[in-house]
Amino acid sequence: KQTTWIVDNPGVMIPSRLETEQGLRLALCGCIDDTVIPDGVRTVGDYLFYVLTEVVLPDSKPWWRRLEMDNLPRTYEQTLAHIGKRWGHKQEQEQAQHFVSMFRKGLLGRYTLDPIEGAVQPAFLNPPASNASSVKL
Repeated sequence: KQTTWIVDNPGVMIPSRLETEQGLRLALCGCIDDTVIPDGVRTVGDYLFYVLTEVVLPDSKPWWRRLEMDNLPRTYEQTLAHIGKRWGHKQEQEQAQHFVSMFRKGLLGRYTLDPIEGAVQPAFLNPPASNASSVKL
């Protein structure tokens, strides 16, 4: 008789409780649905703006230039307003979806959201110690 082995890959399971940043990273990458995060894609886009403003990529076109902006926006709201004007999205949710979709397609550049051992890390990956907050999913 010949032995047959069947291997099961459990995939990504959403625990009942995630640290806030873990949930936002997973949602930003599309691993969990945006609707799992409070205020959905609007919050995911806000987190994306936070990440992008903390990261500097050498020898790369800045993400805001890829959005056809002249300068680095000061706020997430400025980014959404530009997206609305440039691509004709009237609703804030549509603007946020456009922003997040561009990131997910790699159109804003390539980014690593998790720390890599031995590499210089952007500030958002090394936040100061504080009380851990979490999101109930």
